[in-house]
Amino acid sequence: MRQRSVLTRLLGLVFTVLLAQLLVPSTASATPDPVCQPIEASITVLLTQHHMRGTLCTPAGATKVLVMVPGGTYNHAYWDFPYQEGTYNFRKAMNAAGYATAVVDRLGSGDSSRPPSILVTALMQAQAVHKVIQTLRGSFAKVVLIGHSIGSAISVLEAGTHRDVDGVVLTGMTHQPNLVNLATALTEIHPAMLDPQLSGGGYDPTYLTSKPNKRGVLFHDPGVVDPGMLAVDEQTKDVLSALETADSLGVGIIPPYSALINAPVLLAVGGSDKLFCGTGATNCASATTVLHTESAYYSHAPNVSAYVAPGVGHDLNLHPSAPQFQQAVLTWLSTHV
Repeated sequence: MRQRSVLTRLLGLVFTVLLAQLLVPSTASATPDPVCQPIEASITVLLTQHHMRGTLCTPAGATKVLVMVPGGTYNHAYWDFPYQEGTYNFRKAMNAAGYATAVVDRLGSGDSSRPPSILVTALMQAQAVHKVIQTLRGSFAKVVLIGHSIGSAISVLEAGTHRDVDGVVLTGMTHQPNLVNLATALTEIHPAMLDPQLSGGGYDPTYLTSKPNKRGVLFHDPGVVDPGMLAVDEQTKDVLSALETADSLGVGIIPPYSALINAPVLLAVGGSDKLFCGTGATNCASATTVLHTESAYYSHAPNVSAYVAPGVGHDLNLHPSAPQFQQAVLTWLSTHV
């Protein structure tokens, strides 16, 4: 009888636990995935129409949207990285925090139109990003522009020219680049039409990409690198135009465009970014040293903040410490936008 009584109690306990699981909603159902949909903005250049495309992901109740522009030889995958997404996927981290995201492909890359590369300048890219922002303005109370590397130069041009955003996050860019290391990096770039991975894409001669297996040297050294991440980075690489490269350095980084930005600015760099830090370039030892030289370039911004990721190379979001960078952006957004 005692054994039967114990068995009856155990069965009752199991039934109670199962019933509780059925009645209490799961975390997944309490936090539904954002609704994602394609977006497109058109721009006319020399009587020809081209399209900047991307993806808008909107969590329920989102009132602020982050427009993300990737760097050269990258497409949307930089921000929406398809590997160990809990670490490297910036877009999903922002969506989980309640922000809508609009991740675009620069013209010539990803899903966007591919004009003749001689037409693809940083100024043209900035105009296309402006068109994207205008399409989003009616749906969101605040728009924040986030760029990486050449995407940051494009963001400076857009925000300085049109003054239509509520915040600007610039990653992997300063006004004092390391010219020696930049010149060396350019030797690891070649025409996409000669690249074994991209040669079948029909690119004209001045669309460029990284040489095979050189992304570690270009964008990640001397920081810690996950070999799996690096393999995906190689698999998802894209292009930039030669003119866009020169335009970004010569126009996007040189004043007065940054001085025209009238929204709060966050500057984020890797402490060991060899393209923008080091001897003769920006002192990236700390946020204080970065602001010491950079803040003067944003004279009309109401606030300029900085974040430095110690020991990290050029690609902050593809380093194992990326969640700390993502959290720094979220903290800044909650304070300044």
